[in-house]
Amino acid sequence: MFRRKAAAAVALALSAALLSSCWDKTELNELALVSMIGLDRDPESGIYTIRLQVINPTSGSTARGTPGGEQSPVYTYEANVRTLAEADLKFYHLIPRKLFLHHAKAVLISGRAARQGMRDFINFSELQPSARTSVPLFVVDGSIGEVMRTYTPLERTPAESLSSRIELLADYALQSGRDVEVRDVIERSERDEWIVLPMVAVTPKTGNLDSRDVDASIDANRNQLRLNGGAVIRNYRMVGRLDDNELVLYHLLNGDKGTFVRRVPFRNGHVTAVLLSRGTKRRLDWENGRPVVRIRLSLELSTLAMNEYHPRTLEDIRALEKAVSESITDELDAFLDKTRAKGWDLAGIRSLLGRKAPKLPNPDRAAADAKIRFEIKTLFTGMGNLSRLYEGSGGTS
Repeated sequence: MFRRKAAAAVALALSAALLSSCWDKTELNELALVSMIGLDRDPESGIYTIRLQVINPTSGSTARGTPGGEQSPVYTYEANVRTLAEADLKFYHLIPRKLFLHHAKAVLISGRAARQGMRDFINFSELQPSARTSVPLFVVDGSIGEVMRTYTPLERTPAESLSSRIELLADYALQSGRDVEVRDVIERSERDEWIVLPMVAVTPKTGNLDSRDVDASIDANRNQLRLNGGAVIRNYRMVGRLDDNELVLYHLLNGDKGTFVRRVPFRNGHVTAVLLSRGTKRRLDWENGRPVVRIRLSLELSTLAMNEYHPRTLEDIRALEKAVSESITDELDAFLDKTRAKGWDLAGIRSLLGRKAPKLPNPDRAAADAKIRFEIKTLFTGMGNLSRLYEGSGGTS
């Protein structure tokens, strides 16, 4: 028995030499955690400007509460290079830690670089052994340098603030989608589809921007970042933009689900309707050899924000549902007329024809000639707690 135990112990000791260990480990305090990446390119010189926003691990309540401990939560580093391959070398002249890019929560590209084309940036990123494309991509409206030097309230880093706002605007305003990551741009561009990315802008600046007083300002509408419309992307290149109102119609058209608010003409006036999009269904028909795309939308209507009118009968509710359906139809028709006149296929008709009628001899021409018809069903689902609106006495005594 003793010999067997001794033999087993020897065998275990010998096999231990073959076990792997953390020979290539990197300590956290040896890494520069990149929170946000900014990409720019000068159209005249061709010089690339890369900006990295690196998290400061020593910032926080304890650091800010001690004398001399008022530190920035992030630091922004900048490198100007002729080729993207030179970027790491440039940054290591400034950064004393190993870059860890895969912690990034947002990638920003300047408007002028997006108009030149994003393919170079995306190809370089994808060639890296540990590339990560599951990160939202934003287009900057204005100076990307100024955006990368701007703090945001409430969230610890600007990248967290921007990524959080995408989700909120998708759920409560229908002004953003969830398919805005780098991989979405790659997949849809390779399928020759259109995509709209959120745009970032800097709000008006006040006071001394180098002063600590900026952090203590109560006015959060200034000295920070805001999402400002959408960049229309085709084949990795920005070809135009949509405003906030058009973003709602774009996401509604493409079946995104979420809540939004619309002011609707009704009985010689207007009412404010809270609407919830439940998605779309599409059907392809043919009339005299011409494709007809029928887009069916399902909306839920609430009067929670409607202080102009309060339905009291079933007839009132049906009239309100009809008015909402007709108003949204008119808005979508006008939006499509405007964008199709520019050659933008934001409704994805070309992609639909490719799936449903793959043998068409000229799918681009067929998509341009296609007739689009909307069938919108609006269902009244909520009216708040009041049985009627307060009217008062008109201020008379």
